[in-house]
Amino acid sequence: MNYAGVHSISQLDLMNTMPEILIVALIFIIVRILYIATLFQKAGEKWWYSIIPIYNNWIMIKIGVNKAHPLFLLLYLVPYVNVLYAMMIEFVFIKAYKVSTPMAILYLIIPPIIGPIVAITDKYQYSEEHKVNL
Repeated sequence: MNYAGVHSISQLDLMNTMPEILIVALIFIIVRILYIATLFQKAGEKWWYSIIPIYNNWIMIKIGVNKAHPLFLLLYLVPYVNVLYAMMIEFVFIKAYKVSTPMAILYLIIPPIIGPIVAITDKYQYSEEHKVNL
């Protein structure tokens, strides 16, 4: 069989694109840290909490949930449940900033775009009334 024009991805091709993939990933990480730091500041927390890996999840839980308990962090250790739990925490975290439900769902789909919009815009301010009861 003749597969003319079909290009297969070799390991060499993949290795040549690794620096670009790492640069893009690093940009996404930096953008996330910056907008989470800004959102933490809006909620009255210190900005540098966004840099500490597990503690930033705890702060997100505290911001989005009434009566937050440290045992909530253990749900991150349960396989398959942790993905849904992380999405729920992101949802209630962003809802604490008076964000509409469609905008919060959009945040779950494209956080690198919606997160900075919520962080920079004065329209979205942190409110204790928008915390969720669990």
